[in-house]
Amino acid sequence: NFQKSVLVPLDVEDDVVVDLALIWQCSIGSMPFTYLGLPMGTTRPTMTDLMPMVDKVEHKLSSSLCLMDQGSKLTLLNSLITSLMIYPMCTVKLLPKLIEHLDKLRRRCLWRRKTENGETSNSLAAWNLVCRPKKHGGLGVLDIKIQNMALLLKFLHSFYNKKDIPWCNLIWSTYYEEVIPHTAEPCGSFWWRHVLKLTPIYHGISKVVVNHGDNVLMWKDLWLEDTLADSHPRAFSFARNEDISVQQFLTITSLDVAFHLPLSMQAHDEVRNIQHLVAHVTLDNGLNIKDVWSYSWGTTEYTARRFYKFCFRDVKAHKTYRWLWKSKVTVKIKVFGWLLLSDRLNTRDILKRRHYNVGDDLSCLLCGHAQEDVDHMILNCPFSKQCWSRLGMNPEQHTMRLSWLETAKKNWNKPMFMETFLQASWSIWKERNDKLFRHINPSYNSWLARFKTDFGLLQYRVKENMKDFIFLLLDSLPSD
Repeated sequence: NFQKSVLVPLDVEDDVVVDLALIWQCSIGSMPFTYLGLPMGTTRPTMTDLMPMVDKVEHKLSSSLCLMDQGSKLTLLNSLITSLMIYPMCTVKLLPKLIEHLDKLRRRCLWRRKTENGETSNSLAAWNLVCRPKKHGGLGVLDIKIQNMALLLKFLHSFYNKKDIPWCNLIWSTYYEEVIPHTAEPCGSFWWRHVLKLTPIYHGISKVVVNHGDNVLMWKDLWLEDTLADSHPRAFSFARNEDISVQQFLTITSLDVAFHLPLSMQAHDEVRNIQHLVAHVTLDNGLNIKDVWSYSWGTTEYTARRFYKFCFRDVKAHKTYRWLWKSKVTVKIKVFGWLLLSDRLNTRDILKRRHYNVGDDLSCLLCGHAQEDVDHMILNCPFSKQCWSRLGMNPEQHTMRLSWLETAKKNWNKPMFMETFLQASWSIWKERNDKLFRHINPSYNSWLARFKTDFGLLQYRVKENMKDFIFLLLDSLPSD
């Protein structure tokens, strides 16, 4: 349908443009223009150009957010708000200011709540902790900066593996016919220059299997067990060309062409060792077999998901976080459990640490004695101990939550341990809040009634063979 199309001329005479527009019966446009919501032009998009994306995000942050629980907000954030950014992140490198602004909106989505003084958005946890994957101790919110890199690195994967794609063929034939890409000065469009800035990261996660060797650096690329510049530094110091390709080096027949002579004894030994290492390398003899780049996670296929997970490989978290996210409780209870495990619940102790004006009385609202922190309120408080004892769990005095959970699970010998712990803890938390906001004294019967109601609803979220256990557990709990 040409009537809905726009003709955007590039280096074309005006009369030719008019004639073409008449033939196709379409309107005439100019650069820059918008395509699929993104600005298309020859210059880097500015903050103003990308503001429509920000407006879309803000539009989704409706006033009804204040009526949602934190589990619903997390679901909205991951499924809708963050997904709006995926397409732009696949295409362009987002500006740092834009990422900062988007993160501000996402924090507002997750933490905003309504108070007597209006809406507030006080974060309960550091944003870098929230953006960790769930099994690494976070809430699983996508880190925009890392995801943006992960998606753009797909272009370098296609480029270095010389995929038969028009843009790859164009860039190779235009800029890199006789030069290795990562030794040349940045060139091309703003988009390609931004992608090239990720080259050090790409080479940091990849290793190349040499077949042709014309675009692999002999000394600086990882094509053996280690980069030769690092494993053979003395020989490297005598090299005439630090950026020589593997193909060029292996076709050299004279030592003085590759190295400054005379060599030191140590350099001579390293050169002999290099000759031994490359003796098995056979280059492509006209068969047009390309070099193959493989990645640190053990495959030759690059995916943004694998790179994203790789970035968090060194982040360790207690095994209870995995139990938390595998449990069958609702997302609201899972977020509560995450705050509990991470010591981010708004107890009096943590409110004082955050410099809230809570006065000098930091005593537990359930028992009125010890200072109220997460470990005391959930496990060590006399009221909490009474609740746990009825469930067959008996925390010792001064128990720490993570270590106790690990021990308690071993002693449980029944299914649905984490579900039982989370629902019981939630009921204790509600008893505490009733005391604070409604001035209702905590009682075991009130806790039990709430626990039975909430835990009983899990019958609709578990498999058939677990339903009998739910009924048996609830029937075994006596009231006072």
